[in-house]
Amino acid sequence: MSRFAKKYVVSRINPKGVEYFYVRLPKELTGTKKIKSVRLFSVPDTEEFDQEYWAARKHLESQLAGYVEPENKVLTNRTFLHLFAEFKQTALWKNYGESTKLGKINRMKQFFENHAQGGAIDFTTLTVSNFLQLQDRMSETPDQFNNLRKDLRIMYKVAIRRQIGGINRDIFQSPLDSVDRLPTNSEGHHTWTIEQIEQFQDYWPLGTMPRKAFDLILFTGTRVSDAYRLGPQNEIENGTKLRFKVFKNRAKKPKEIILPILPELRQSLDAAPSNQMAYVTSFHGRPFASAKAFSQWVVKKRKDAGLPACCVPHGLRKGGAVIAAENGATDQQLKSIFGWDTLAQVQKYTKKARQKIGAESGIVHLSLKRKGNS
Repeated sequence: MSRFAKKYVVSRINPKGVEYFYVRLPKELTGTKKIKSVRLFSVPDTEEFDQEYWAARKHLESQLAGYVEPENKVLTNRTFLHLFAEFKQTALWKNYGESTKLGKINRMKQFFENHAQGGAIDFTTLTVSNFLQLQDRMSETPDQFNNLRKDLRIMYKVAIRRQIGGINRDIFQSPLDSVDRLPTNSEGHHTWTIEQIEQFQDYWPLGTMPRKAFDLILFTGTRVSDAYRLGPQNEIENGTKLRFKVFKNRAKKPKEIILPILPELRQSLDAAPSNQMAYVTSFHGRPFASAKAFSQWVVKKRKDAGLPACCVPHGLRKGGAVIAAENGATDQQLKSIFGWDTLAQVQKYTKKARQKIGAESGIVHLSLKRKGNS
């Protein structure tokens, strides 16, 4: 029986194009009684959807008759809300950066609201099939699904290790272990081209603060979260090198980097001196309050230079990696410059550059060698 033939089922499409289903009693039945609609979370035309639908009908019609049947309550210590609360008490959670925590909290809020009845679902009852249905519903936003899957897998591992909700760690298995990531075609942030780099530098000459910020990211390969913190206090060996601790994963995997200050960067830093603890300051002459504020300021200066929206600060870091690779930097050298841990990270940033280098050096082998040819 199709969902469209089911009595009292209505649908709503949110601004993102996601369709939600409810069981709602019509006004001619409810009259002046205020009876709240019941959200259906399962996929239409499935057995789970039918079960949810009839349970909702029974609940609503019992309210209409003036009687609410006692619900089968989920054990409080087995809800997703409880699991997430327990997860936030772990050392693993406490080692996350504030921005990482905020991202996970926002993803859980959306998951609870859209797919888990406000977080009241018993996490031990969900199956591989439930998460495959979730995967289907989120197929148009693969990165969002993959991030949510990663978060939930970690939470299930915590639940198993700590036997949250009284589950047996020797028997219980995480349903996420059998759910794969969704493939993504995205190459991440746009890599600035040489032409775009030169256009920014032509618009913002030496001695301007935007040029100083730009050169700082380009000639150090740092992330925005590091670049806006750098200042004279990071200089060592008579101002020939920079030493700093990488902000990302600073608690989980602390890492210190020492980089030579290239002549181009030294010239840019000296052309716009700062008497602050940070090289780059705002219009008011003070260091930026956060990486986000710094990034938004750089984006505004990029707009002023007439560059397209795809040219974001992190893409400039990628542009620097491509320049270094095309100039002959080895993978190990790139790991040292950019603070990467694995070759996979290097290849993610420099894949096109390596292809270009390989093609230019290898094209000479694409020739027909015939007898008599000199």
